[in-house]
Amino acid sequence: MPHAPEGKLIQFVDMVYKTFQFEFRQLGITMSQVQNDMGYREEAPDSSVTDLISDVLKDCETLNNIKAEYRIFREITFDSELKRIRIERTDFDINKTVFAQLRKSESIAIFLSTAGEDTAARGREAANEGDLLRGFIYDVIGSEIVEAAGELMHNDLDNRMASEGMVTTNRFNPGYCGWDVTEQHKLFSLMADNYCGIRLTESALMDPVKSGSGFIGIGKSIKRVPYTCSFCDMKNCFYRRG
Repeated sequence: MPHAPEGKLIQFVDMVYKTFQFEFRQLGITMSQVQNDMGYREEAPDSSVTDLISDVLKDCETLNNIKAEYRIFREITFDSELKRIRIERTDFDINKTVFAQLRKSESIAIFLSTAGEDTAARGREAANEGDLLRGFIYDVIGSEIVEAAGELMHNDLDNRMASEGMVTTNRFNPGYCGWDVTEQHKLFSLMADNYCGIRLTESALMDPVKSGSGFIGIGKSIKRVPYTCSFCDMKNCFYRRG
């Protein structure tokens, strides 16, 4: 498994904030991952497709704006009746599925990750030139970059919390399992001037589009579990299995 670099850490008595910038090769994205996400799960694509995937993966080695960050918030309270989390003075209505996974947390890490603008720009350029398959491959790899950068960031958080006798939950994103995506505005208000440089539209979409955000629970009585797809009606989720 790839390991995150040290990153830049800012720590005060009541706040831990860490940023990361990755090179593409650190993410460990493989040909088989890309093929799987393109829909080649039962049989391998022909050589023309694998050659194109290989070419795009090679081109992605020049990407230079892959970033992630997390900030740990210790001032949190839970309202079990309303399925609400208060972080500092901001209330999040996160729906029962996410609430159930986070409710035993002793603190919450808010995270951001981004592939930057280049993968989307290169994909659009390829599509505009008529190479729709190449454009699609850039799109798939862009999503993989966001997930891989988030995983490296999460691994770093795991290691830091293990030294305090703590463990972490899965990563949960606005839009997951009924958590209203418009709550991105609240989340971003707690990550003002974010290192990742992600902008939020009025409709709560992230720019660059290949970006991620959300919560990670931290505590002694929590755990990571398989994503509960059978209880979720979000059909296009990156984490969906089956």
